[in-house]
Amino acid sequence: MSEKTKEEAKSDIRRRGHHLEAAIYQAVWEELAAVGFPRLTMESVAARANTSKPVLYRRYANKTELVLGAIQSRIPTPEDEIPNTGELRQDLLEALANMNRNVERFGSDTIRCLLVELDNRPLSATLFPKGRSSHTMKTILGRAEARGELSMDRISTRIMAMPVDLMRHEIFLSSETVSPETIREIIDELFLPLLRTVGLKG
Repeated sequence: MSEKTKEEAKSDIRRRGHHLEAAIYQAVWEELAAVGFPRLTMESVAARANTSKPVLYRRYANKTELVLGAIQSRIPTPEDEIPNTGELRQDLLEALANMNRNVERFGSDTIRCLLVELDNRPLSATLFPKGRSSHTMKTILGRAEARGELSMDRISTRIMAMPVDLMRHEIFLSSETVSPETIREIIDELFLPLLRTVGLKG
């Protein structure tokens, strides 16, 4: 083992687990921003993350799986980024805007490339695994219930998932981010009126 490889190994031991994964995913985001998905390589990510290709290949079969891992790390929204403005409508608007920013972050070109690379695997199910995409909505609605804005008794999992499902539909139809106007329509013309029929107070 070369001196460089020994140093890499020591560095990875110090950064094992979550810290190493965070460094790898940060490197993926930076590479996507710098060169895009077609020119991103396992080697370039390893170099940017200050690790080695064998470390990446022990975790990911190829660059497609690596990029998917980085994207999935942002879905659902990290706990400390879930909006908590004190008002349901604003929390919902900001949650969908955050989702939009994450899509913008990895870019429409990346979406198109992943659609090709994944072949027969559905991108929507891959990026939004069952049960994960409802996390943000469940947190926001739970906080609204605690404030007395609504009752969760009649809000089903399907209803709860509707805003994210509609966003996902818009994103994968166009491979682009969703306009602010469409986000407002999803919340003001579809989701909030539906909540009023099942649990929204006032």
